[in-house]
Amino acid sequence: MSRRNFFETEAYLETNDSASHLFRRQTRRNAAIFSAPGFLYVYTIRAEYCLHFTTEREGVGAAVLIGALTPIWGISEMQHKRNKSDFLKLTGGPATLFQALEINLLQNGSNLKTLDYLVINAGEKMVAQKIAATSRIGISRGRDIPPRFVIAG
Repeated sequence: MSRRNFFETEAYLETNDSASHLFRRQTRRNAAIFSAPGFLYVYTIRAEYCLHFTTEREGVGAAVLIGALTPIWGISEMQHKRNKSDFLKLTGGPATLFQALEINLLQNGSNLKTLDYLVINAGEKMVAQKIAATSRIGISRGRDIPPRFVIAG
């Protein structure tokens, strides 16, 4: 089985970012993004789920979007859920990632410490030369703010 490391993330900070859910401050819809570190903020956009992990103290809106990842366990279950055997097609984008992990709006506001099917660990340390900052995609405002990070090349 060929494996490729997937890594795509975007940072959202409490700033004047007009494309961020933080721009208009806390609402009922985005309340989870103002949770303490380690909570999930899940929402839908164009029929796809977006998954964020909160990163700041409670009351401060900040999170990291997880757009793709490399699974290290539970791969056969993900292949079954996605009806795909090709490892490269399991979690390489938001829609496939959420199907493989069975993420939906019910997980919004969940504490990562209480989830047994989603574990985040430090993984391997990335050297800065392997990480590229790019403009965000799929938005009409705030494209010039580069909080999107991918593995270079």
